[in-house]
Amino acid sequence: MTSTIQTYLPQTPFHVRALKIHKALSEETTCFSATLYKGTTKIAEVTNRGCGGCHEYPWKDRDHWTGFLDYAEAMPEAHFPEEWGGGTYKRGIDGLVDLLVAEEEAFKMAKKYLTFIDREGDIESGVVNFKVGRKKTAASELEVRDQILASHPNLLWIDPNTVR
Repeated sequence: MTSTIQTYLPQTPFHVRALKIHKALSEETTCFSATLYKGTTKIAEVTNRGCGGCHEYPWKDRDHWTGFLDYAEAMPEAHFPEEWGGGTYKRGIDGLVDLLVAEEEAFKMAKKYLTFIDREGDIESGVVNFKVGRKKTAASELEVRDQILASHPNLLWIDPNTVR
């Protein structure tokens, strides 16, 4: 996968597709369902019921589970916000899936809106949207993108045409 979000997920072999967010059912966590892939191989259907619990993974086989777990454990630690007292934590497999879901959501948004990721934030909370009417020409959309990037150097633009 090649994407502008590789600042957060460098060279990850994993991605999600068939993502469905169920906002009406989301209470403490985001209720969603998605298919988890390693390359082109479907390895699990992942869901969260939105009630604050962990994600559910009916794995296709044990090797897929252990490979995903090993990858998640090897990821760098994430940082708590300073207002929470700072510090770091291990993401684990749910945290990795949260990043993959956020990435898929960001690319979906980028098809409709100019979409940016905040480099200084965590991808789970750092998606920033700037809606630009699609009736404008592509040139004017790029001008707006360039103005936003010039005034907000901490943002990365998500190119909706990126091959993933």
